[in-house]
Amino acid sequence: MKLQIKTITPLKELPENFDSRQQWPNCESIKEVRDQSTCGSCWAFGAVEAFSDRICIASGQKQQTRISAEDLVSCCGISCGMGCNGGWPHAAWTHIKNAGLSTGWLYNTSNWCKPYSFPPCDHHSTGRFEPCGAVKPTPKC
Repeated sequence: MKLQIKTITPLKELPENFDSRQQWPNCESIKEVRDQSTCGSCWAFGAVEAFSDRICIASGQKQQTRISAEDLVSCCGISCGMGCNGGWPHAAWTHIKNAGLSTGWLYNTSNWCKPYSFPPCDHHSTGRFEPCGAVKPTPKC
């Protein structure tokens, strides 16, 4: 897919520093770092985390919705890539626009429609979780 060309006018003066956590302090999703665990789903996490942040920002920092990475990884299909074996961020955004996604957040959180099914793990380090190990199969939609 070819991305649309957009013409922008850069700001004449850029701020010396910018921290989105300070700009939108009541958007809890901006402060979070989700764990993709043993699934190569960074492409999906990037899309749903940014989308969750945008919902909060657009609502004036009132809506604290989390969009499901699991739904995107498992239901987008071949148009987005290969699920837990990688995918394309642009295709993820197109899927969100055309099909929508359910809510969902971290592993084992029951207050969302489709939480992430993979538990947190330690990525290339020794910490409080088990090592991640090999990539797991993509969950069924």
